[in-house]
Amino acid sequence: MDLDHYDLTDSDLTRADLWCANLLGANLERARLNGASLEGAGVSSATFRNTQLRGASLKDAFGTRANFDSADMTKAILADCNLSTCSFVRTTLCGAILDGAKCEGADFSCADLTGAKLRGAILDRAKLDHSILRGALVTELSAREAEFAQVEAEGLDWTGSILTRAFFRDAHMQGSCFRDAKLPRATLVGCDLRFSDFSKTEFVATAVIRCDMRHSSFDGALLECANIVETDLANATLRDCRVYGASAWNVTLDGCDQTGLIITRASEAPVTVDSLEMAQFIHLLLNNQKLRAAIETITSKVVLVLGRFSDTQKPCIEVIRCVLRSHGYVPVVFDFEGPRSRDVLETVALLAGLARFVVVDLSDPRSVPAELECIASQLPSVPVAPVLRIGQQPYRVFEHVSRRSQVLEVLTYADTRELESIVRDSVIPLAEQRSSKTQLRPGRTDAMSS
Repeated sequence: MDLDHYDLTDSDLTRADLWCANLLGANLERARLNGASLEGAGVSSATFRNTQLRGASLKDAFGTRANFDSADMTKAILADCNLSTCSFVRTTLCGAILDGAKCEGADFSCADLTGAKLRGAILDRAKLDHSILRGALVTELSAREAEFAQVEAEGLDWTGSILTRAFFRDAHMQGSCFRDAKLPRATLVGCDLRFSDFSKTEFVATAVIRCDMRHSSFDGALLECANIVETDLANATLRDCRVYGASAWNVTLDGCDQTGLIITRASEAPVTVDSLEMAQFIHLLLNNQKLRAAIETITSKVVLVLGRFSDTQKPCIEVIRCVLRSHGYVPVVFDFEGPRSRDVLETVALLAGLARFVVVDLSDPRSVPAELECIASQLPSVPVAPVLRIGQQPYRVFEHVSRRSQVLEVLTYADTRELESIVRDSVIPLAEQRSSKTQLRPGRTDAMSS
């Protein structure tokens, strides 16, 4: 059937048989094609804008630059179609079957693919920003350099693509962008996601199993309660991720930047570490008294860093972290910038009791007076090394704390370069010297069991 460039606007073609029809450039805007057969049809440059295609079959259909914007294609069959560079903006594809579909460069922006099946589909360089793939079944998908991220679009206020409970298996999505996307309770198995962007992506309770995520970026991602198993994160970046409740089993982390992982809930004072594996360890220490007792006799490499690290002081904390890490220590940072909860003192005492020594920045006059008094009084064998930016004054009653034997002399610095030298050449040697003077560390057991 040859309908080349026909104008079929508003036509009622319900259950029509358009098998292998030539619809080149045809206009079917707002037409009713529910249950129709367009199998093997040629649809290049055809217009299906706002068209009803519920349950229609486009199996083996082919064409480029066809426009399906805002069409209703609920439960439509697009298996083995070839619709590269076609537009499906705001299209409803709930429950649609796209198995084996070839849609390279297609635009699925804001499309609803809830419950859709995309087994073996090819969506290389496709746009799926703001799309919804809730509960979609995505196996052996090829979506290299696809776009799942938030983009600026008139009238839209979504936060990114929604992939809740989506199932991805053996998908090839190298170089894809998932920035700001939501993947809570999704499952990714055996997927190739190298060089992808997951910045600020939500992975709450998501399972990531045997995936290749080398060189990918997860900066600011939400990984709460995520389960990461046998996944390769070599040379990836995980800066400032929230990893409360996350688990990592046999994960490759060679060359991975894990700076500032937040192990506490959003409602709690932030505690950060620089290792995904250490995050689990420290979290267990904070919440498992028996485990804390079991490791009591182990020499710790943890160094607790305390202070109020405002934006102007952030470079200082990075310097302290880098120097400590370069000397084989594990820096644990407790930042008092945010609101304090009732159990802050107990948490600080616990972390200090596990630490080899404590470094405290007194540059903010509001910083850590109660916490430092708690450490000094309860943990007399844990060295405390105070540092202070030149031109600043410690809080008023610090003089009382400074008289205690484990509190070292206050060392002042003018800039980050001088701070690096002080930590390397003075803080570490003096703290280790003071720590080695006593074999037993009284007060540590009491603090850990409190």
